[in-house]
Amino acid sequence: MESAKQREKRNSFSVEDLRRNLPCPEQHNSMEADKAAVSEKQQVCMLKKEYMEAFENIFREHYDTIHHLETNKLSNVAKMFAQLLYTDSLLWSVLECIKLSEDTTTSPSRIFIKIFFQALCEYMSLAKLNARLKDRTLQPFFEGLLPQDNPWNTCFAINFFTSM
Repeated sequence: MESAKQREKRNSFSVEDLRRNLPCPEQHNSMEADKAAVSEKQQVCMLKKEYMEAFENIFREHYDTIHHLETNKLSNVAKMFAQLLYTDSLLWSVLECIKLSEDTTTSPSRIFIKIFFQALCEYMSLAKLNARLKDRTLQPFFEGLLPQDNPWNTCFAINFFTSM
């Protein structure tokens, strides 16, 4: 019988292990082929806060370098992170890295955001996603998604989300 200490050791990963050993959906041509890996990522995120934080950093790194991925792989990454957010395997604070304006986004990052939110809507339902986006406690994390710093950026964000 496995002791608690042995179980903890078996469930122990270094942050580098998370980056290196867990396959990312960007390595696959379809999200269907990676459902098991997404499930594994969800379980790892739930093990320790440290792992969740590591995946939050991986989200930020992926978003910052999303322009290096081809569209199909970009789509798979967006859907994976949407699933992790939906299942509360990631905190909504990961979205603070997104600054939605014409100057701060590229075509690939806009595609990522679009697919990400479409997947969230599919997983959560529009009503639940809308409620989450209106949650006052989460508003600081959404400031970049709906910028109010100048009218051009506000208009751009409104048009972006309206076009979805």
